[in-house]
Amino acid sequence: MGIKQALPVFCLALFCLTGLSSSPATAEPEHEDYDYSMIDQHALNAPEDIKSSVETLVEYLIKPARNDRERLRAIFRWITHNIAYDTEGFFAELTEAEAAREEEVETVTETPEEEQELQTEAATSESQASQISEAITPELVLQKGTADCDGYAVLTEALLSEALLGSVLGPTGAEAKTGAEAQAGVEGLASALGTKIFSVKGFAKGYGYKVGRDFEGTNHAWNAVQLDGEWHFLDCTWGAGRPNEQNVFIREFEDYYFLTPPEELVYTHFPDYPSQQHLETPVSKEGFVKLAYLWPAFFKYEMRLGNHPESIIQTDSTVYLTLYARDSVLLMADLIKGQQLLDESYVFIQKDTTRYDIHAVFPLTGEYLLRLYAKLKGREGSYKEILNYLVKTSARASQNSGFPLIYEQFRLQQGFVYSPLEGFLSPGQPQQFRLKVPGARDVAVVIGEEWHHLEAQGDLFQGEVTLEPGVVAGVYARLHGKMTYEALLEYTVLEN
Repeated sequence: MGIKQALPVFCLALFCLTGLSSSPATAEPEHEDYDYSMIDQHALNAPEDIKSSVETLVEYLIKPARNDRERLRAIFRWITHNIAYDTEGFFAELTEAEAAREEEVETVTETPEEEQELQTEAATSESQASQISEAITPELVLQKGTADCDGYAVLTEALLSEALLGSVLGPTGAEAKTGAEAQAGVEGLASALGTKIFSVKGFAKGYGYKVGRDFEGTNHAWNAVQLDGEWHFLDCTWGAGRPNEQNVFIREFEDYYFLTPPEELVYTHFPDYPSQQHLETPVSKEGFVKLAYLWPAFFKYEMRLGNHPESIIQTDSTVYLTLYARDSVLLMADLIKGQQLLDESYVFIQKDTTRYDIHAVFPLTGEYLLRLYAKLKGREGSYKEILNYLVKTSARASQNSGFPLIYEQFRLQQGFVYSPLEGFLSPGQPQQFRLKVPGARDVAVVIGEEWHHLEAQGDLFQGEVTLEPGVVAGVYARLHGKMTYEALLEYTVLEN
């Protein structure tokens, strides 16, 4: 039988940030209510020559810091701005890992001795990778200016430990103490101020991860920090940027990975040891795989999962799911089968107060990726990825299944369709239109040159329209204070 080999310790979990481009983090609401602008600017203004040593760099970074939170922030911001990810090394190792997986599928062992030999080889490979990881030093990372996830974690721990030590002993005291005395000083500081910093190894749902996929071994490293008695996580790797389509590192600061709460990071990061989750009830490996695949914007926009909290959905030919979000959040979706992006008429999203309803139909049996995006109303920039579902279907939708096409104004007005929800309508008989359009003065169904104005009852508009075969029926709204009509929805009327 084949052996499932452990992944090497190099950083296969590169970045949960690939996908749609995003606006700078300063354009988003902060994950916590704390103004880091002054300490961030201090870190970004750091002169080039101060990185000659850990001590020199830390002395500069923490000079204006008023507390441990700002010391942590100065270091996080400097690392994410000045250390680039070693994408060349990462993709070389990724290619080797993929080749190993292909070889694993083809490998057949016929005796227990052969199986044991393969297990020994896998263990040796992992041990060698661990030794390489242990050879990484903060001085080497500073010198090169690039790192993998282990390098980021090692440098983060070294700088923060030095910063915490310096905050109690001061520069003179720090220089006077070395070795065991310095370590004792760090431990004493941790005890006195309640601030601790550790490196964490484990698996992360990063670059190349497929929703719902099982895993073996370790592929990522990050840091845990205890601040004021509460545990948080830092991931400078994912906070620094992402690779583009040409596998070139693009610096793109992601504020979310600074002091991330354990109950949020567990959706993407799984430490080797359960205690390092810092949760009252640790999540099992099986539970981690099942957890919904959530992205930073999901938490930054304060969204909540609804009726499908797990990443895999088993269904027939349709699915209905819910999410919860505040009024300022807009939502859209892509439906993907294999590498093909399907027509937008297969997914329909609308909002009723704080609940988003997401409907999807599936033209074939098999597996689909349902990818959801969000943005803040009134903000410039593109939609950001928030959530991925793997949908497994056992039936195919009937011909001409689908939903009306949605225009952006429908999202902006947070419209809601009661009927018809089908995008393909039968001709020759009265069709009841009933929808809610907040902020609209008038709503009409437009077929060619004919306008059928719906009866208004507050934000609710309804009426019957008889449809001719083979035409397109558009729904338009005139908003309060506007002289023109905006397109909301588009239906297709079938031939006889």
